[in-house]
Amino acid sequence: MVNKTKIAVLTIAALLIMQAMAFGFNIFPSLGGTKSGTAGMTFLKIGVGARSASLAGAYSATCTDIYSLYHNPAGLAWNDQNGAAFSYRSWVAELNHNFFGVARHIDENNVLGLSLITLTTDPMMVTDEYHPTGTGETIEYADFAAGATYSTKLTEYFSCGLTVKYAQENIGELRLKTVLIDLGTLYQTDFYGTRFAINMANFGNRVKPGGTYQYTTVSGSVIEKEYQSFSPPTVFKVSAAFEPLTSGQNKLTCVTQLNHPTDNAENIAIGAEYSMNEMLFLRGGYLLNSDVENFSLGAGVKVDIKMAKGSIDYGYTSLRDLGGTSVFSIGLEF
Repeated sequence: MVNKTKIAVLTIAALLIMQAMAFGFNIFPSLGGTKSGTAGMTFLKIGVGARSASLAGAYSATCTDIYSLYHNPAGLAWNDQNGAAFSYRSWVAELNHNFFGVARHIDENNVLGLSLITLTTDPMMVTDEYHPTGTGETIEYADFAAGATYSTKLTEYFSCGLTVKYAQENIGELRLKTVLIDLGTLYQTDFYGTRFAINMANFGNRVKPGGTYQYTTVSGSVIEKEYQSFSPPTVFKVSAAFEPLTSGQNKLTCVTQLNHPTDNAENIAIGAEYSMNEMLFLRGGYLLNSDVENFSLGAGVKVDIKMAKGSIDYGYTSLRDLGGTSVFSIGLEF
């Protein structure tokens, strides 16, 4: 128990040190400020899973399913089953966002997981000032991130987790490559199902495309220049959830989450989920202080399939002037 306590303390200390480093390098905006467009690898900011989307992304303190691989690796240790999950989101500008994850228990308290995220689109026409309808050439856009996760339950109430992932962003001939880490903690209590989570995602070095490009100066001379570097979309999250209503097999869960990103103003997500007989789930959420997202809605069902349990979920997120986006998820626990 002493060793586990030391690990718990070191995990929380590591999160605080990482946050302090982020402030030291001035990658966190001031309260209410904004640094829109200053981060690379922004496809990593798109959430996965319909349940999370339905709760406006307020998920770090409630996730104990396979989608913990993305939202908070510490949550994975609280799931007693092995499992697999797939999520599809129709993103704006005809982009397709996919997630696939699997998890397997090493023993009662330790879990390993693998995940893959992709963001793709059909080939796009290349245009310039002389060919506004297209030059006849096409350009491809495809991003992906592959991660390995370890999650452990250190005590009866506390767990932590770590994800190491390789991310790559491809825009035509340009390639951005990097290795990032996610670190998370989750603390559960016996008081109305209250739990707290602190986690940091996408922490790593600045990234930039390899090679050089030709730059024409005011005098007309052409010089070779390196591409600009960008910080990854690091985000620090603090979340809390509790269950104010529990009646038989029916339960109401409320959750709130503060998101502190590197490239935008802080925002607060709030959400609620009502479950009936642990089979039917109704969800809703709202994202405060966001210029793009606002309300979200969703539902899900769980069914027994012989030796396994299956789940199907749907979530809708309003993107204001951009319309909305739908998320479909399926999961299997065995």
